Amino acid sequence: NGKKFTVIDTGGYISKSDDIFEEEIKKQVLIAMEESDVILLLVDVETGITAPDEALAKILRKSDKKVLVVVNKVDTHNRQYDANVFYGLGLGEIYTISSINGSGTGDLLDVVVEQLGDAPTEEELQIPRFAIVGRPNVGKSSLVNALLGEERNIVTPISGTTRDTIHSRYNKYNHDF
Repeated sequence: NGKKFTVIDTGGYISKSDDIFEEEIKKQVLIAMEESDVILLLVDVETGITAPDEALAKILRKSDKKVLVVVNKVDTHNRQYDANVFYGLGLGEIYTISSINGSGTGDLLDVVVEQLGDAPTEEELQIPRFAIVGRPNVGKSSLVNALLGEERNIVTPISGTTRDTIHSRYNKYNHDF
């Protein structure tokens, strides 16, 4: 529909865990939610409402963000009926999809686009970009965190923590990157 936007794919949110990765992923999920204009809470019709779903719903109910509850794996009539349990999260309308075959994703995209504000200006799209590269465990993510002044990237003593490219907006000293 002529709108450009960025999608942030987060790791899975686990509210209480001793796993170092899960705690760091939780921080990243919270940052992504703060940076977003629209939040899609993806849930699984096969498992119903889980403790992590409830924990996220509690956070999202307190938020002033637009939230869409997206129920995945709804690829039969019976599952369409089963999806209604997610109204219990108290976040309003639910949107049923099947990621595996694409069912409902077009309608969901239409709703997402409706919820977005105006597209960024051409100037915003033309900001300079730079990449930080190097072998594993030399401190690339730590450097990005230091530049941004926040814990944007997961940093652990375990080599290979960062698996995907991470885009971040950097604005310091009247420069935007």
